[in-house]
Amino acid sequence: MHPQIGHAVPAVSVLMATHNNAAYLREAVDDILSQTFQDFEFVLIDDGSTDDTQRILGSYRDPRLVLLRNEQRHGVAHARNRTITASRAPLIAVADADDRYDCQRLEKQVGYLGRHPEVDIVVSDYCRMTAEGRVFERIRVPRTDARIKLHFLWTETLSHPTVLCRRNTLLRSSGYDESLSSAADADWIIRMSDYATFGVLPEVLHYYRIHGASITRNRDPRQADRRFLIFHKVVCRYLGRQISIAEGEAFQILMCGWEPICPEKVVPALCLTNELLRVAAERETPSTVSWFRQKLAEAMVIQSTYLSYTAPSVSRLLLSRSVPIRIQEVLTPRWLTQCLRVLLGNAHKSWLLRVQEKG
Repeated sequence: MHPQIGHAVPAVSVLMATHNNAAYLREAVDDILSQTFQDFEFVLIDDGSTDDTQRILGSYRDPRLVLLRNEQRHGVAHARNRTITASRAPLIAVADADDRYDCQRLEKQVGYLGRHPEVDIVVSDYCRMTAEGRVFERIRVPRTDARIKLHFLWTETLSHPTVLCRRNTLLRSSGYDESLSSAADADWIIRMSDYATFGVLPEVLHYYRIHGASITRNRDPRQADRRFLIFHKVVCRYLGRQISIAEGEAFQILMCGWEPICPEKVVPALCLTNELLRVAAERETPSTVSWFRQKLAEAMVIQSTYLSYTAPSVSRLLLSRSVPIRIQEVLTPRWLTQCLRVLLGNAHKSWLLRVQEKG
């Protein structure tokens, strides 16, 4: 179905690209078509699917649905760009074909932009769920524009399918970079952050589904390298100097906490965090700097926990460096638990030494 010439321009264009997501597609489409806010068009492209996608899409008769198709797969970035070209509304919402959406998502986001003309992009908290739809984690997005942009120093803090933005903001981005595949989402949102202001709805409006295909895509080492380079550029630009790949990797591993940091990378990572804190203190508000310090402290405690037994001296260094300025920020359950672990570890080591000496 295609919009007919002369039809009124809708308030929102919802853009969705899909490739072989038949197992989850109907739930995602139904969530969008069931929104309490009704003045939208739904531009959906099938990017060369070989599963049951076409039969599912052919079962809908909703006049808001604008169906496009690539006979052969061109990749998600190319598909998203086609939906942008086909859309008409002054507000653009992004959606993924394997996720779920709160029925009030559009109503709440459109209302937010109406109340906040200074905001260009509104996002929300989101939840992660299993392939079967069981929710297991809520992700809280930083609550201010400045904090969101600082978070881009090490990873994307937003869920791409929570984005609702103004059309003129999106068009300034020149669309998605088709050379980046799955990394294109992070690249796109970070490029828009150069000139756009973010707003946040502190409630869950999106449910991100983790399944076999999404895990495989996100673990592609080529895309992981490209994603890293995106954030590496953000750090270099923030500092106003070029940093080495090794420095950037050490900092990202420290901050993200996906895996234990190599002990030899800890000192370079800490040196870079010190420099970033100095620059942030010059540029950001005191509350934003305090938030940044807290994020750094949390990351150091996580890495200290990882290294408790494999590199205890480095673990203690990280724990000591995690102490923020304000004592109330220190007294978190995770911090106290790790302090206890370190103290007990030291006590156990001393006891073993005494036993060995007596023996």
